[in-house]
Amino acid sequence: MSTRKRNASQRAQASQIAALRWGKNSEASSPSPPASPKPKKPRTRKNVVVDELNERIQALEATVSDLEARLLSASDEAYLNLAELTAARTTIQTLQGDLDEKTLELTIALERLHAVESSLEATATHLGKANKRSKRLSREKASARRSHLEKTQRLEVEKQEILSILAQLKEDARTESDKLLASTQLLHGALSEEKMKNLLLSKKNHSFDMQRRRAQESLAECRMRLHRLSTWKATKNGVYTPQARRLVRALLKAGCAGERVASAISDCAQAFGVKINRLPSRRTVFRARDEGGYFGLVQLGREVAQSKGIGISSDGTTDRKITFESSHMSLQCPTYEPGVDDTDQSTWTSQTRFIKVEPALDHKANTQFDGTKKMAAEMAAAYSNSPLAERDGEKMEADDFFRKQEFQNMDHASDGKKKLALCVDHKKDIVTADLGHQALKFLETGEFLKSLSALTKEEIETAYQEAKFEVESEGETDRATATKLIEKIVGKKVLDSIPEHEQEVLLAITFGGCCAHKDMNAFKYGVEKMEKGWEERKKTPPVVLANKANAATIRNGEPNSAAVQQALDSSSRGGVKLVSLAAALFNHSDDKRGYLEMHETFMKAEKLALHGIKDNSRFPDANNTRFNSHTKGALELLTYLDSYLRLIESCRDSKTTPGFNHVEATVYKGLQDISTITELATMSLYGMSVSWLYMAIVRGKNGQVRNLLDNDLIELHRRLPGFCEAIAANPDILLESDISDYSKVTLDGQAWSHPNTILAIQTIKDELPDLKGAITDMFSGAAEGWRQFTQEFVPGGPIDSLTPEQRARIFIPATNDHNEGALGGWRVWRRYHPSSTATSFSNKTRLERNNTEKFIEKHCNDADQIYVMRAVRVQGASGENARFHRELLEAQRGRIRAYREKQQAAELKKQKERERLISVGIIMDVDKIRKMKSTELDDQLKIHSKILNDEVLGKIRQKDLRLKNDRLTALLAAVERNKPKVLALMLLISNGNQSQMATSAHESPLSMDIDCTTEERDELDVDEEEFY
Repeated sequence: MSTRKRNASQRAQASQIAALRWGKNSEASSPSPPASPKPKKPRTRKNVVVDELNERIQALEATVSDLEARLLSASDEAYLNLAELTAARTTIQTLQGDLDEKTLELTIALERLHAVESSLEATATHLGKANKRSKRLSREKASARRSHLEKTQRLEVEKQEILSILAQLKEDARTESDKLLASTQLLHGALSEEKMKNLLLSKKNHSFDMQRRRAQESLAECRMRLHRLSTWKATKNGVYTPQARRLVRALLKAGCAGERVASAISDCAQAFGVKINRLPSRRTVFRARDEGGYFGLVQLGREVAQSKGIGISSDGTTDRKITFESSHMSLQCPTYEPGVDDTDQSTWTSQTRFIKVEPALDHKANTQFDGTKKMAAEMAAAYSNSPLAERDGEKMEADDFFRKQEFQNMDHASDGKKKLALCVDHKKDIVTADLGHQALKFLETGEFLKSLSALTKEEIETAYQEAKFEVESEGETDRATATKLIEKIVGKKVLDSIPEHEQEVLLAITFGGCCAHKDMNAFKYGVEKMEKGWEERKKTPPVVLANKANAATIRNGEPNSAAVQQALDSSSRGGVKLVSLAAALFNHSDDKRGYLEMHETFMKAEKLALHGIKDNSRFPDANNTRFNSHTKGALELLTYLDSYLRLIESCRDSKTTPGFNHVEATVYKGLQDISTITELATMSLYGMSVSWLYMAIVRGKNGQVRNLLDNDLIELHRRLPGFCEAIAANPDILLESDISDYSKVTLDGQAWSHPNTILAIQTIKDELPDLKGAITDMFSGAAEGWRQFTQEFVPGGPIDSLTPEQRARIFIPATNDHNEGALGGWRVWRRYHPSSTATSFSNKTRLERNNTEKFIEKHCNDADQIYVMRAVRVQGASGENARFHRELLEAQRGRIRAYREKQQAAELKKQKERERLISVGIIMDVDKIRKMKSTELDDQLKIHSKILNDEVLGKIRQKDLRLKNDRLTALLAAVERNKPKVLALMLLISNGNQSQMATSAHESPLSMDIDCTTEERDELDVDEEEFY
């Protein structure tokens, strides 16, 4: 039954029950009423709402009570009538649902009540604050009134005081007036006295006026002196002062052009308010620069003379078809800092000094050695003839440069090793002569005569020729010859008597190879072995990346023709070739060719969009063969392979006539070749694992040059071959996704430097054919290279043989970067100064790099300045550059003559050999061939190869025909191949048609005797026309 149908009696009963329950709950939950009743407050809106809600709650409670009563009634009826139980349960459920609905309404009503209470409390709080503010303002108003009253009373008191003071002042004024009248009378008496004093003061004033005039004259004189000081005199007695020359060199070093130096000085002087009496010309500016360079030669000579040991390094390059050599010297020398005693060697530091960049006729070892001797003589002459050497009381000999030489640092080329051997021999001769010279002081007359009689004619002539270059007069030449020979013989005996270990310490020149070239050569060994490995493993090699001409020949020629084979043989393939082509396409050295800025813009957007990397770098400069450029280029292409494909495609489609050019097509083809990508992955792994980390270690941090003798570098070079071999034996270690010990995969033991590349390789490694085999070949080949180019570091080798004193003194730069940089600087300098010479560049660089200005300031005086000025003028008038060009032309003519003579001799030898082979004749009889000796087999093979032009024999290497059986097999095969040619020759000979093949008998094989059997003649059934 619904609550809407309840009768009035039920509602009344429920209300009574609810009232009873409400009363009980109120008594239980409410606290006891206070002792004294509060006054009844007026009814507010809150009270009205509360009363309404209470009434509604009471109604709801009554409804609940009614429902409970009916529930009890229904329970009683259940005992009477079991059949009505189901209907009663249904009624109970319905009533229970109504109860839940009313309970929900009650909850909502309570929430609204709480909200109203919160609002009322906020309103009451606001009213309380307003009430407090009103009370505070009332208090402040009362306080202000009290303060005003007090101030008014105080002012009244002050007014009375002021009136009394005014009365007192009036009385004082009358008193003072009387006093002033008396004083006036006194002043009239004193006036006469003051007149007398005034007369005296006028005399003093005249005296002061005279002092003022003298002060003005002094001021004018000071101004004149100031004017003289504000004029800077750049010259003294018509010669530019050392200060002016130093200023010129400083402006040149700052980048000011020579012809702009005078203008720069003038502008600066005007800004500083200084006048200049004379400005240097362009010629004077460059003279000052060259003088600084010559001071540098004096400095180098002095440092060599004072040093206990030195080392040299060199490198060469070609610029405009002329060879240029750069040289540096490493030694311990003063710092030339102010306040430091340069004679105290404990203050010296290891320095690498620039010597010069000079042109050379060629890059041969003998030419380099002669250039080194000339360079040593120039340093010795520059210092020994200077006033500084006289003040120091010492000189430098040219032999000191070799006598004190303890190491050489250069690349691993054969010319460098040969030059080292020449220097070692020259040092041995010098040391031998020194020992002989010392021994001669204590040699008896008999021993001297005995040594003199043991001289041979050849020794005398050699010594005489050498002595002629050292002395001037004939008499001195004879004495020098005899002395040199005796010193050599005696010195050799003394040297032989010294223990072998001491001889090595005395004579050895340690070789320290450039670490950058070690890395480059090891990488080359690895790449070569990786390229050969495709054929050895019988895997598909990388696609051929031919140039335009070879590609056309391969595309249009016959598949098995000689031209196609030649094009294939002369074409390159693989990762290195692809990186070089990519560098030419993306970062060409010519700013008008390739993609250049388009590549940077496109790849910057791709890397940021796809990988979240902000990178605006250029493609590695493999086009100019920079160190590590090929491995970095391989990593770049592999990591962003899809982006580079899209770059090439976008450039292709954006052209006026869409399509690839040859380089684009070749690079695009290489980027899609799986075998080439395999090589890129291998090169990238080698770079991240070995090459880049090695270069970072040997080059040091923050540009600091490392010493090759540092213990960590020695240990590094000793473990490199084993490290590479371990990876070659287990290539899987580089491809693992979770590496626990990085010391086995990276040289420095740190995590991968390019995790994106490692992720790319791991993603595609299953698609790459024999990636593990390529890694094995690459690292095993690199291990061979490291073992080959780290010979100086092997235990018991040259470095281990150095004494502790030498180890503490010698500083071998880990790389040859200083010479590489000097040669690069010369190329850039010549690009912007095309008429300049290597001597000018050397003077400029020597001055800037060797701390020469501090040396000049600390150790040189006016006498040295005059000496250097004269020496530079002599050097400038020597015509050195013109003389070199004459020597260069003469050397070129000599090479041309030698080449032509060699060609003529080779042609003559070839003609004689051809005539001899024709006289021997070709033999086709197999039985006779089997009975031939080795020399006869060689002659027959030469006939088939050189006269009959057998292509198969032309491709066979000589080392494959070292055994007689191999030669016999090759000759029998050639006989079978060349039977048709021989028959045609026989037919032509018999018909007298020799003129169809050659114009003379000695140029044709038709005059040869052809020896073959009758059966063989019958087998040679070939048409004469087919032969042609």
